[in-house]
Amino acid sequence: METYVVVDVETTGLSAAINEITEIGAIKVVDGRIVEILQALVKIDGYVPQHITKITGITNLMLQQEGYPREYVMGEFLKFVGELPLVAHNAPFDMAFINAGLARCGMRKLTNQAVDTVRLARSLHKGLASYKLGELARHFSITAKGIGVGRMQMHRSLGDCRITQLLYERLKKDMVV
Repeated sequence: METYVVVDVETTGLSAAINEITEIGAIKVVDGRIVEILQALVKIDGYVPQHITKITGITNLMLQQEGYPREYVMGEFLKFVGELPLVAHNAPFDMAFINAGLARCGMRKLTNQAVDTVRLARSLHKGLASYKLGELARHFSITAKGIGVGRMQMHRSLGDCRITQLLYERLKKDMVV
């Protein structure tokens, strides 16, 4: 039985040292089936830049009205993932932001094993024009439509988690045992 957690964060920028998590999503998967979901908007100290809102649709007002305190979200995330292996698209980015968020809350850093689907795709499918999540989804005809999970769209945490999960399951078929 294979169990893992797919994670994705939306952020205010590209630097974990100065930018913040605005949304975190995680999907717990057992033998290829989603068994549990965590998704939360996060109240931040700063603001969401306009160009980020344009990409994600996440606004400052959304975070104020629907967001949870960072300490609460990070604590729930730690409980959710436990010691399970993590899967993320561009895992170093997500792990850096998650660990920075945990550090800001005085919580322990993640020590979970992490699989990076970008690295996996590059090693299994050399020479593709792009290894961005959307491009790989198009290349492998992966879509998150009609899967019964709310807020399932690209550039939102759950949508990206679901596409990453489907990509991971597809890439595992290409791995030589």
